[in-house]
Order: sequence, then structure tokens, then C-alpha cells
Amino acid sequence: PRWGVYGRYFDAKGVEQVYNMFSRSLFGAPSRSRSGRLNYSLGNTLDMKVPSKADTVTGLKNVTLLESLNLAGSYDLAQDSLNFSNVSINARTTLFKKLRVQYSSIWDPYIADSAGRRINRFEIIENRRLFHKNSSTWNFSMSWTLSQSDVQKLFKNKQKTTFENDIANRARQSANVTEQELSDVMGNPNAYVDWNTPWSLTFSYNLSHTTSIVYARLMGIATNSVVQTLSLNGDISITPKWKITFTTGWDFTNHGLSYTSVNIYRDLHCWEMRFSWVPIGNYKSWNFTINVKASALQDLKLTKKKDYRDN
Repeated sequence: PRWGVYGRYFDAKGVEQVYNMFSRSLFGAPSRSRSGRLNYSLGNTLDMKVPSKADTVTGLKNVTLLESLNLAGSYDLAQDSLNFSNVSINARTTLFKKLRVQYSSIWDPYIADSAGRRINRFEIIENRRLFHKNSSTWNFSMSWTLSQSDVQKLFKNKQKTTFENDIANRARQSANVTEQELSDVMGNPNAYVDWNTPWSLTFSYNLSHTTSIVYARLMGIATNSVVQTLSLNGDISITPKWKITFTTGWDFTNHGLSYTSVNIYRDLHCWEMRFSWVPIGNYKSWNFTINVKASALQDLKLTKKKDYRDN
């Protein structure tokens, strides 16, 4: 209390309430209790070598089984009990060069009481297992991109490159491109505005299965949810300086349109203009921005917007 971060007041029923004076600030506020965490994480990949007739030197080729496998958690030195946090496990891989598979789960090293609350008794001692599972999610997705260059390559019987590699190569060839900008492109290829492509369409299919387990009376009750969507992303260059992109799709679970947006870009030489519009759904909004292209001057911009939080 001496730091003035938390305040106190009595409500209409005479009950004392504690509130955080900085709950809506940019960086939030510290915890009300002491904390001294030791964080740990383990990351790994899994590859395998298999025979290959194409490799005339070693006769082997490398096959990736798991692109990443990560485990993370923490230990709180300031607590008198329940020092270990839940453990998160994440993994991802790609099958048949198109099907992306992602897995994530949360595991608890402590047992739960009849009300489903964690108590300071380990699963390894009580039930002879390291953890019990709180939740898990499997995500399967695949996409296919068709552009003008792909159509030309089909007629010419040339090998088609992926959309991500295509735009990355063009980004490398652009003048004054930085390593950070190239990293941003590779991490989020759909955010890159490719002025060299007259048009392109990307079809994506996503299936997500989530299992949540609530522990009560020493038993786990599982609930399952499935999300299945078919998405369509596209962009059209109207002129060498004007481009329109859009995103939409169909949600097979809720039987309606998924997130839909329309974006208009205008190249203004050293500047650029962007107009983004979400016409339907709970997040209806629009955003108009004129900004300098140079990453060092990102704060030099003019923005007008209205989103779902505005009255």
C-alpha cells in the first residue's frame, strides 16, 4: 500500500473493495502479492535422414518430423505453496508440404480438490503421474495460392514456387530492404503488399479441435469444441499505384461468414495510404492511415478510425 498503486473504498453494502489505480494504463501495474519467478523453457526440433536416389553424394536426404517442440513453465520463489506453474507444451509440423499441424496443451503438476481448485499435493505422489491435462488444442490448416504468374507457369510446365518464397524473393530484390523488414515479411507474408503481382487468390482451410477439462470431485469432465472455416484471401492491382485486398470465409460451425475485411492501398512514393474496413460482425470498424514508408519514421503518420468500441 505504501507505493500508492492500489486504492480502497467501501461500496454501497459497506464492503471494502480494493482497486488498481493503473489497471487501464499502458504498462499495467504490479501484482498485489510478492512474486519471484524463475522461468524455464526447452525448445527442440526432430529430423530424420532417409535414403534418397536424388542425392548422389551421401545417398540420404533430411526429413523434418517436428519443426518445433517447446515446453515452458516457471517456479515462484515468493510463494509458500503451489510454487510450480502450469506447464505449456507446443509443437508444430508440416505434412505433405501443405498440411500444417499445430498442437498446444496445458498441464498441471498439482492435483485438484472436490471443487476443482489446485491444492499443494503433487500428481506424481498421489496418482503416480507427472501432470494432469487442463486443455489441449489440435489445429490443422492448409492453403493454396493461385496468381497470374502461377497460371503462366502452368502453361509453360515450370515448377511452381510457394507464395511465401515468391514474395520473400521479391522483398530481397527491393532496394534498401533491411533484415528486420525481411523477417517481418517471412513471419507474416499476408501483410506484405506485393505491387508486382497483378492479382492472386489464396484458399485456406482450417480445422481446430479444443478439449477443456474441469476437475471437480477428483474427476475430470471434458468439453470439446470444433471450429471449421474455409477462408478466401485475394488482392488485385487496379493500377501500378492502387491495390485492393480482401479477406472473407465461411464458418461451418456457426453457419455464417467468418472475419471479413477490405483493404485499399495507395503508393504515394515516400508515403503510403491505407484504408481498412470490417463491414460485418462484432468487430465492425474502419481505419484510414497516411504514413511514411521508412521504418525509422513509423510514428510520422495521420490516422482516422472508428471501431466497435466507439459509441
